[in-house]
Amino acid sequence: MNWPPFRWRIRSGAVVEHGQVHPSVIDSGPGSELFHFCTLPYHPDARTFLTGAAEALAQQRTQPSLNEDPTQDDLLYLSSLPWVAFTGLTHAMHLNPPDSIPRLTTGRFTQTGDQWHMPLSVQVHHALMDGRHVGAYFEAVQALLDQPDLLST
Repeated sequence: MNWPPFRWRIRSGAVVEHGQVHPSVIDSGPGSELFHFCTLPYHPDARTFLTGAAEALAQQRTQPSLNEDPTQDDLLYLSSLPWVAFTGLTHAMHLNPPDSIPRLTTGRFTQTGDQWHMPLSVQVHHALMDGRHVGAYFEAVQALLDQPDLLST
């Protein structure tokens, strides 16, 4: 999904747009309770992306780190709370300099009758996106969930 507002960042008082952004996730690795950050190198080809993501995760598991590069903002923070079916979520963000990296979090899937529900939290910097942008994003996500074959087009 090509969504320009998710590539906009505030840097030195100006808005910049990245050509691409990379998912940044937290991983604990099998059998571990310790978490570390891992940036997954984005590639538009799904197979290439998945190979690169697996390599990045394997490398981080051998050399775990919680250090972040404060100057890197070509990221999307992605996380999942599969244990919790939340109705709202707020992440900590730095105010100075302004942190404008979007944060997307999914929660535990639940079923009501024949319908499945998935919590999705989207936290963005309000100077870059407003309810119109986020609402359009939710509509696009829902369309993909309703018609997953759209991903292959």
